[in-house]
Amino acid sequence: MALIQHVFKRGSVYWWRRRLPIGTGRCAWVRVELSLQTKELELARLVASEVTLASHRLLPA
Repeated sequence: MALIQHVFKRGSVYWWRRRLPIGTGRCAWVRVELSLQTKELELARLVASEVTLASHRLLPA
């Protein structure tokens, strides 16, 4: 089974977590955490892929 990027389990619910840059400084990062609001791995996989794709759009080119 392949790992799901940026996903972890808190209790019985899957969460998505990623650090995103907010500037050019050495410590210029913000941590974004979202509950995927599911206990099912397959649904978490689908939702996480959409959230990860959306987070890529926030990154500077």
